[in-house]
Amino acid sequence: MKENITNSEIKFLANTTNCYTENGVFIIGISDDPISPNHYLILSRYDEDDVDESIGIQTHLTGMEVAKAIKRIVLKANILTIEINKHNTEQVRAKKMIIEFSEIDKTLLITYINNIFLNSSVKVIISG
Repeated sequence: MKENITNSEIKFLANTTNCYTENGVFIIGISDDPISPNHYLILSRYDEDDVDESIGIQTHLTGMEVAKAIKRIVLKANILTIEINKHNTEQVRAKKMIIEFSEIDKTLLITYINNIFLNSSVKVIISG
């Protein structure tokens, strides 16, 4: 029987957040453990003509990066919510990711969210 993932949500508490730029690629890495994570999220953007095509998401369930998959990203207080485009839920293996942070450098995370999603079709909401 095929697993129904179209309505699934991935939720985890993040203990580690890394925001950095490597060879011109903006990267946000979030996980539940700095050494051996059970749950993780990597968002990245490299320089490409098609902005949406250059934004990727990878999780502990995907094993590989999926482009053009993010519909909306919301950072409210210490919770990050990412909604996945309907046509990518099977590849990402979820329709939504909800990550709660134990501690967070919110200023740095906001900077990297803005850098990654600048001029893209992704709806970005940052509050609280």
